Formats: sequence, structure tokens, C-alpha cells
Amino acid sequence: MRAQHQGSFSGGRIVAKRKQAVITPALERDVIHLLLTDLRFYQRIAYALPAEMLPTDHARLVLGIAHALHTEKPGASLSLSVVAQRLARQRAEGKLTSEDVDDAYDWIEADVLAGPVPDREGVVHEVATEIKRVRNHANVQRAMEVAAKRGSLKAVADAIQETERLGLLEEHHGSAWDDTNETPLDNDVIERLRTGIEGLDYALDGGIPRACLTYGLGSSGAGKSMLLSQIGAEALAQGHCPWIATLEVSEKKWGHRLRAAASDIPIRAIRENKLTPEDIEQIKSARNGQVARIDEFRASQPTPEDLFRVFDEQCAELQRRTGGRLTYTVMIVDYADKLAWPSHIKSNDTYNGMKYVYEALRQFARDRNIWVITASQAKKQEKRKAKDRLLTLEDSADSMHKGRIADCGFTLNVSLDRQSVRVHLDKNRDGEGGFTSDYLDTAYAYGRLTRRPPPLEVEEEQSSQRTVQSAQDLPF
Repeated sequence: MRAQHQGSFSGGRIVAKRKQAVITPALERDVIHLLLTDLRFYQRIAYALPAEMLPTDHARLVLGIAHALHTEKPGASLSLSVVAQRLARQRAEGKLTSEDVDDAYDWIEADVLAGPVPDREGVVHEVATEIKRVRNHANVQRAMEVAAKRGSLKAVADAIQETERLGLLEEHHGSAWDDTNETPLDNDVIERLRTGIEGLDYALDGGIPRACLTYGLGSSGAGKSMLLSQIGAEALAQGHCPWIATLEVSEKKWGHRLRAAASDIPIRAIRENKLTPEDIEQIKSARNGQVARIDEFRASQPTPEDLFRVFDEQCAELQRRTGGRLTYTVMIVDYADKLAWPSHIKSNDTYNGMKYVYEALRQFARDRNIWVITASQAKKQEKRKAKDRLLTLEDSADSMHKGRIADCGFTLNVSLDRQSVRVHLDKNRDGEGGFTSDYLDTAYAYGRLTRRPPPLEVEEEQSSQRTVQSAQDLPF
């Protein structure tokens, strides 16, 4: 239930007992100004603001009127005339004196509306911060009481999640199709990231759409990590900076794969430092002037929020180093299955735990307008079944929520000899799914899922010419 105005006026003084205010008088004036002039301000944050947090009687009275109005008529617009009508009604009912009404009206006109129009987003942020601080203090006290009684903390966890969502409602813009607007809509150009997989990018209208969660599924040894390093290399080639969170292999091993995938030089040559000066130049040029960073999380089991914090820190650092020229726009998680979820979900409840993890990743992709890409393990199947049919997202191990939440999902169907693979586009929220590639040669030795390696004799000739170089010469 939304907070109502507590107490009544008597000679300009409030007589009911109230909590200590936490909103400053200057912020209070901005709050009341927006309440009276901007309907969306109430929908964004004011609905959650208790009257007790405001320092003056007049502001509490106006906020109480706003709460009452939206309780009676959700979506109604508050204005100075509506406030005047409500004040007159309370005076007629004996709840306010004529002096109370005149003082409140004069305060609104002279102190509030006479000032400049406040910045709504700035006020929303300030108010949300104060509400969260008050609510979180109450949530901690409540949790301690529940824990002492050994009760369920689910209600407390729900309250904490609700608190964290305060102020996050985004601005929405719409358009009507009616007799006043018969012109065709402008093309909504979606930036796309190529995967480098033959046929798949065509089926995706050019590649993976931005601000989406992409999910690759495959059995053990199908090349899921190689798919991720291939997409990281493609990101560099297209002028994007990928940030990789590895929970599966070491940072060094991932770096070898990424360099190989970007430069068409075998992983083994890079790992053993058997590189010619030409090879090193080829690796440098493959970086395409961008930056790739790999952070290793194998020693811990981070939550999605831990990854997001590190990602934001690294984005800020990269922007500082490059004067704002570069930032990370592609997040690759190898693999999301190894992420942890909050304690209010049981540790063995993988079904709902993965729902939380994948929803968090998808929301982060939207909030930051980046590509988020991960991969996952398929259920174990009999070889006969694996040979007879393609994998679909329904073959996800542990939780069906992974495929349901992802915006784009495809499966890796590797042959028994691991020499070829078929990629099946099972889900494409932005277009049509159902595409299945031809059998494509695998290229695991080059840190990629698919690539046709050069002829053997060329490879042998190049290998014989390689000389050992220092690892410190390797870029990114």
C-alpha cells in the first residue's frame, strides 16, 4: 500500500507523531514541482516516497494528496487546481483551517512553482538513493528479526529486489498509426555482430543483434569455447572491444585461442612461442586497433553482479586510457553455467538459479546496449540419438530457462570424428529461426569453431620457418 499523509494541520503545525525527514528542503521543492507538472515523475519514483521523508508540512500534504489521487484514479494527473480542490475539501471536512490552506497554496506558488523546472532524471536518482537507504535499513532489521525466529527470508529477499528496482523504469517513446500519421515508419537499423559461421550470419540478417543475450548449446567437446573465441576475434575485426570472463579455462589459454582465432596462426605456434616476426605483425594487425581483455574467475564462483561490476570498472579504465575513444561493447562469458545465484534461491535449485543468471545477463545486455554471448552444456544423449537428430535449445542441461530467456540461440552439432559441425539456429527473437548450416570443417587448432585451414603443405612450410620469440612481444 502506498504511504498516505500522516497527521493533520492545526494553526500551521502538524500534530501527529512522525519519523525524521531525510529529504533536504531543496530536493523537496524539486519533488513537489515535478509532482505538479510531470505525470511520469509520480510513476517513476514518487509513488514509493513516504510522506514522513519530507521535512515540511506543506510538502507532506501535497504528497499525501498525490498518493490519494492515484489510489482513487490510477494514472490521474496532479495539478495546482487539483491540489486547490483537495485542500478546499479538507477544509470543509474540518481537517484543515483556512490558514493552513492559504499557507500551503502560497508556498506552492511562491516557493515551488516560481523556481526553474528541475531535471527529472537527476531528481529521480537522488530520491531513489534516499528511499533505498531507508528501505535497506528496514530490510536489514527485518531480516535480523526473521533470522532470530528461524523463519523464511523469502519475503525479505523480495523486498530487497523490489527496492533495487526503484527508479529504473526507462523513458518510453511511442507513435500512433492513425489518419494523422500514414507515412511509413523509419527503418530501425539494428547493429549486428558477425559470427564468422558460414550461412549463420546470412540467416541472422548480418549477425547477432546488439543489446541481446546470445546462447550457444553443444555437447561436450563440440567446440563451445572455440565458438566464443571465434566471436571475440570477429568482434575485433569489426571494430569492437570484447571483454571476456572465463570461468572454464585459464586467462592465458583463452588468450592463446583469441590470438589464433584473430590471426589465423595455430594455437600451438602461439603457445610455444614459435613465431616469426611476420607472425607477430599479423597478430598485431588482427587486433585492428581495438582492445581485448580477459579476466579469469576460476578461483571463485562469482554472481552475475560480480561480473557486471568488473565489466563497468574495466570500461571506465579503458575509457580513461584512451580518452573516451574505446570501451568494451561485447561481453563473452565462458560459461554462464558456472555463475552463482543469490542465497534466497537454494544452492541445489539449478533450475531457478539459471533462470536468475540468464535473466540478469539479458537485462545487462539491454541496460548497457552491448552484446552478451555465452554457451552451455547440452544433456548427455545416446550416440544413436545424437546422430539421428539436431540438438535444440530444449536439450539444455539443468534448466530450460536458458533457451527461453536468450534472444538468440543456436546449437552445435559436431560429427562423431569432430572433423565437421552443423550449426542450427533454433531461436531468433529478432527474425526467423530454423536455419541449419551445411557440414562445415572444424578449426579447433586455430581457436575457432569453423574455418577451413590452409593446405597441409603450406602449413608445414610455414611451421619450418618459425623462430622463437618472446611472449612479451604478443599484442593484446
